[in-house]
Amino acid sequence: MQAIRYLQQHDVPVNAMVVVSRQSASQGKSLYRCLSRELNLHHLQFIPLVDSPAPWSVTPEGWGKFLCSVFDDWLENDVGRVFIQYFDNLLGVWAGQPATLCTMQPVCGQSLLVEQNGDVYSCDHFVSAEYKLGNLKQDAMAAMASSPFQQQFGKQKGQLSARCQGWHWRFACHGGCPKHRFTIHDDEAQNYLCSGYLTFFGHITPYMNVMRRLLLNCQPPALIMSLIPEIRQNILQLTESEDERTK
Repeated sequence: MQAIRYLQQHDVPVNAMVVVSRQSASQGKSLYRCLSRELNLHHLQFIPLVDSPAPWSVTPEGWGKFLCSVFDDWLENDVGRVFIQYFDNLLGVWAGQPATLCTMQPVCGQSLLVEQNGDVYSCDHFVSAEYKLGNLKQDAMAAMASSPFQQQFGKQKGQLSARCQGWHWRFACHGGCPKHRFTIHDDEAQNYLCSGYLTFFGHITPYMNVMRRLLLNCQPPALIMSLIPEIRQNILQLTESEDERTK
């Protein structure tokens, strides 16, 4: 924390990248408030820790609850003040814009990894001999990035399960990171965190729809903070109506 404050005193921008483990997933609200209020950070990234099988990996349920918790606090207090990379990308795709995060794109393979010795790999999640594209000392970066192997690597992200292809929110994730597709459903690989993402998408949809309309009307999304009580009342009424129909 002292190092962060030192950088801020010298007007050095700080972007926090936070890896969310099984243990920290239950502390979404307090973690977010520490970063955004105590440390006064305005640009945040949250990355799920997934290493199967491992007891420290965040669970799908934990990841979904973490995202919902952070989103709610951000929505009520910080829209337009704190910029969370994942939420910004989601709002963009909700408004019909292409995502900049590779995990949300229909095709990946554009974020190559370069090791200190010059070795280049397809992705920072695929650092093994099988995915080594070459070395900067002998090979041109452009040639490695556009190689047939790398092009095929990127296209494999679009090979989604039948279950995934049928989801209403496929536009928001496109199956997520291929590295996380190790859960088997109906003999097809499924993203390990899928159920958590579905919980999160269902939670944020009413608010994303409102912010989308604000954007398309050339109004700042931050206006949603004054509309939250009305939106939540509408959600409650819809839920009660649905309950009545199912009785």
